Amino acid sequence: MTREHDDIDVAAWRTDYNAIGTALQAAGWRDTPVPEQVVGTRYQWGMAQVEFTPMTTDTDGQVVIPLPDHPVVWSPEPIGDERRQLSGVDSRIIRWHS
Repeated sequence: MTREHDDIDVAAWRTDYNAIGTALQAAGWRDTPVPEQVVGTRYQWGMAQVEFTPMTTDTDGQVVIPLPDHPVVWSPEPIGDERRQLSGVDSRIIRWHS
């Protein structure tokens, strides 16, 4: 955990972003963006909140968050292949190093 928070933070490839939103809304989640949101969105189901941030790669292969003015490098390396399961859903994970 990098900070105190009550939601689940998820990064997803920008190419999958619309399909994820469609699937979540079909399952009953509501898109609940916040005014200061620049990129990404938040979904809520009951008291559960998940915040999605889209990511892409630049021409050098770095993983970036596509902010409107300029992309921000999130990782200089490709996302690894380490995987975990949460409620039966398999996903790659990112380990934060401090």
